[in-house]
Formats: sequence, structure tokens, C-alpha cells
Amino acid sequence: MKKLIVLIICISGFYSCSPKRPAVIERPVFELWNTTTLEIDKIEMNEFETVFHIDAFALPGYKIGIDKNSYIRESGKDKKLVITRVEGISAEEMTAFPESGTLSFKLIFPPLKPGITKIDYMEDVENGRKIMGIHLLPDAKIKIDPIPNDIVTISEPLPAPTYSAQPVKVSGRILGYVDGMASNKIMVYITNIITGERDAIEFIVSDDGSFSGEVTPGMPGFYSSSYGNLFLVPGQDIQIYLDLKKRTRFKSHYRTDKEPEDSFFTYLSGYFTKTELDSINFAARGMNVSEKLMKEIVNMKPDEYKQHILSIMNTQINKIRQNNYPPNVLLMAENTIKLSAFSYLMSYENMIRNANIQINDIKQEDRNNITFKSEKPDYSYYGFLKGQITDNMAYLPGFNSLIASLTNLFSLPDGKDKAAKERFAYFKEKITPILGVDKGILFDLAIVKFYGAQLGEMKFFTAADKQEIRGAFKEKPAFAEALIAENDRLVALLAANKENKTSILNETPQAAQDEMFDAIIAKYKGKVVFVDFWATWCGPCMVAMKSILPLKDEMKGKDVVFLYLTGETSPLGAFTQTYPTISGEHYRVSGEQWSYWMKTFNIMGIPTYMVYDRQGKQLSRNVGFPGVETIRKRIEQGL
Repeated sequence: MKKLIVLIICISGFYSCSPKRPAVIERPVFELWNTTTLEIDKIEMNEFETVFHIDAFALPGYKIGIDKNSYIRESGKDKKLVITRVEGISAEEMTAFPESGTLSFKLIFPPLKPGITKIDYMEDVENGRKIMGIHLLPDAKIKIDPIPNDIVTISEPLPAPTYSAQPVKVSGRILGYVDGMASNKIMVYITNIITGERDAIEFIVSDDGSFSGEVTPGMPGFYSSSYGNLFLVPGQDIQIYLDLKKRTRFKSHYRTDKEPEDSFFTYLSGYFTKTELDSINFAARGMNVSEKLMKEIVNMKPDEYKQHILSIMNTQINKIRQNNYPPNVLLMAENTIKLSAFSYLMSYENMIRNANIQINDIKQEDRNNITFKSEKPDYSYYGFLKGQITDNMAYLPGFNSLIASLTNLFSLPDGKDKAAKERFAYFKEKITPILGVDKGILFDLAIVKFYGAQLGEMKFFTAADKQEIRGAFKEKPAFAEALIAENDRLVALLAANKENKTSILNETPQAAQDEMFDAIIAKYKGKVVFVDFWATWCGPCMVAMKSILPLKDEMKGKDVVFLYLTGETSPLGAFTQTYPTISGEHYRVSGEQWSYWMKTFNIMGIPTYMVYDRQGKQLSRNVGFPGVETIRKRIEQGL
């Protein structure tokens, strides 16, 4: 009978037996957010209003605004309590962060009903800031999902660094996924070893947080993604899990419920855990260019500079050896440091020039006019490479950079007129005494690079070339088939593009470097010419091209030419796929010609635009997109 009386009292009291919500909750725990800018210091609740005390964090000068339609709601419900006022910052205009990088203000909303104990804060705009699952009871705990069972770490030696066309299935789940609280796309970036193109492969996240798809990396190694580096092995699946609740708790400044394992919020299967990948990635931090390093090297001769960089390298390697890393992690961490050091050593002249610019505080606009001479390293300087290059370095992105430096350094004079086989033979003759070996993955990738460069020059393979390539890779035929497949793909693309009558790919005129630009412009004499210096990898270039489409439509039928110039930094494959989508006249010039233009025209960045009148007189020049109206005015001026 007594139990029944208690039950009746609880029901009639309407929540009186539930935990009582306090009038003030300080630094409440919350489940998810999509911003690290806003932190809730406390929430005051009474019968008249709900007051959020916000501390915001950002770089000095960054501006913040609060949307007038921001609201709070009971978690899982639709009813909105729209913000009534803002105190501490302007509710009408954007507010800049001071030098401290911190702003404090209040957001005031209507009162919450007594029984509500969990709410969401939402900014009702696209990509607005959101904080979900804010608990209004003290000592609330967030339920964390268990680690998935299919996460298995492989402790075996790393696979052989060779080419394979087998795909990798990438799958996983974002734990705690809610639309708007994390990107609905997972990106994996693969660099083509033949063309140097960086392809972005996109996986769409389903409503339950799962995603799945395939990539073809070509070689085992480290590849970047939306969630950091991945170690991909052809033919071997990889699973990725991201725990949003743990990530939210870890990144919060104010959370008092943090746990030691919160930093481990990404789980990977394969040869390395996420923590191990981060250790490898950060291993070379001690090799980073700093003002201290610039001061140390500014007046150094080549041999003195070499010994200095090698000393720093050895110091960093000894430091990481103090960590209790597994063998694969230690090996890759050491290689990361070595490749970073080799990058500096291969760039002696540039490093000394940059040190002089930095130490002497030379302004950006004056740098191209500086005639700076430093001693050129002799052949013996590169002896530091002897016995240092190992095949397991090929897993790291820095290895391809090293090969690029070496093939540029030991390139056949007038090599552009020579076949890839001759270029490689010259390279091998020069590099073998330095390395002390004449075979290995470095030589394999160098052959691929020379034949890839031939494709970049649009000198496609003959039947004899294909036979030659297969002969060069008798023991590793996958490399040969990859080269030939890329050649055939490009040939097919160009053939298809010939039917395109609005995007015209022109042959580069036979002219000296200092006459090339005039020779191109001369073809369009009597018309106004809009010139766009661009590249396939330049995001702002592509965005600007979309913005200018309506203007191009307006100018149809008028004496206006839209001229697009790019160089070999736009990989042939990417260029061949991209230019047909851009109506106008196109030229893809040599790397030497492109560099000459960058220096002669003092082009500090792309996109860069120029407008010429009917007589070939320059009317305007802009670095960066100046806006459609500015371009229209200049074109109309020329007409």
C-alpha cells in the first residue's frame, strides 16, 4: 500500500521524482558539435528566459556573427525557441576577435519547460554552427560507442613496394553521425605515379554514417584523406571508423568529463593505427624550416651546409629512437626524417637564397628582381646519398619528390629532344656512382617518370615504344602495363576532344621564349583578347571560370577571344579532361616557357588575368579574380 501511495505522489507531482534541473549548469557536457569556436561556459535557466554564456575562440581578426534565426530546441524535437537578443557583441554586424583570440557574450532564448533536460543549439543557416545533445543535469555522462570488432592491426613486415593495379576497398562508419555535424563526404587523395596528378576520390556517407568504395593507389604507401594519412596496400581492404562523440569531447576546451583515451577517436585497420600514422607524420617536425635555421645557414658554403643538415637529421633520428615504437613505425619515422633532410640538401641554392631574403627582410615585390649568386654544389656534394636510399622509402610521398629532384639534377642536356630510354640511360650513368647501386625501386620509378614525361609532352608511344617499355620491366610487368594503359587512355581522350568545336587546343607556335606570348596574341589581332593564366590544380582558377560563364555568353558574336594559358604543371591527363569543359582558345606550353612567363610578367600567383585591345595593347592586369564587372568593363573598353 505504501509503494502505491509513493507512485501516485510521483505521477501527480509531474516530474517531481525525476532529477531536478538546476537553475544554472556550468560547462555542460554535450554530445556533438560541428565547431570548435563556441564553448558554453554556463547556462542560466528561469521562468523568463534561457541564457547561454558563450566564450568564443579564434585567431585575432577573425570575424564572428550570430544568425538572427538561431534557436534552441529539446533534443529530438522540432519546436524552436528562437533567439531573442545578444549581449556582449553586435547582433547586427560581424565582430572581430581581439589580439587575445577570445570573445565572451550572451545568447538569450525563451524559457525552457521544466521537464527538458537535453537541448540542441542550432544556427539556422547553411553550414551554421551547431551544438547537439547539451545535458542540463549535473554529472551527466555521454555514452560512447564500443570500438568496432573488425579493426585489426597487422604486425607483419610491410609489403614489397611495387606496382599493382588491384583496387583497395575502403569502408567504414562515422559513429554518432548526424547530418550537418560532420561532412557527408570522405575524400581519399591518390597521386598517379606516371602523371603526377593528384586524384580526389569521394565516398558519400549514408544516413547511418556508413561509407564504402574503391581506390586504386598503384603502390603500397601513405595517402592523405579527410581523416589524415592512410596506409593503403593494393588488393587489401581497409576499414575506417570515426567516433564523433569522442572527437567532440577531446577537442572541447571546457569539458570536464574527458577521459585519457579520448584522443583515440579514429580507428584504422591495416599495418598502422591512427596514432602510429600521426607519429610517423610528425617525426620530421624537428626538421621544419625555422628562423633559427635560416640564421644558421645564411652564409654557409655547400659542404658546411650539408654537414649541418645531416647533423640535425641524426639528432632527430636519435630522439625518435628513444620512443618505444614498433619496428614498422620506427622504420617509417626514420625514413620521414631522412627524406625531409634530403629535400633540404637537394635544395641548397634555394635554401640559401630564401635565408638571405628572410634575414634581410626583402619585400615580396622586390624578390624577383634580386640577383643572388651562391656557390653551386659539385658532384661530390651528393655523396650523402650513398648507402642511404632504401626501397622502403618508396612508401612515403617524399620519395617521389627526391626522384623528381634527382632526375632534374641529372637530366640529359637538350633532353626534350631525346627519347625516354636515352634520358634514363644518362640519368643512370650519373646517379649510380653516387648511390653505389644500379637497381631498386628508385630506378624503376625513374624509368616511369621519364616515360611519363614523354606523355606529358604529348609524344605518345609507338608500337616499338611499348615493346621497349615491356622489355625494361621484364621482372615487374605491372609497371609496363600501367604506362601503356595511361598512354592509351590519353590518346583516346584527345581523339574524343577533337570533336569539340568550342574548346580549341592549339599547337604552341615555333618561337623563342621571349617571343612566344606575342606570337600567340598575334593570331587574334583585330579582336579583344581576355587572357587567363591558370592550372588544373588551381581551385580559385576553376571557381572564377564558373563565375565568368554568363559574361562569356554575353560576348558571343562579338570580337572577343577568351584565351587560356597553362603549363606542364597541369598534368596532361588532368588537362586533357578539363580543357574541353572550358570554351575558348587553349595552349599548354612547356615548363620552361611557363617559368619564363611567371618571371618576366612578374606573375606572383594564379589565376592572373590580362585584357588586350584590338591592336594588342594591354588594357588591364589582375592577380586573382577581380570580379565579373571589372572584366566586363575592360573588355568593353577594348571593343
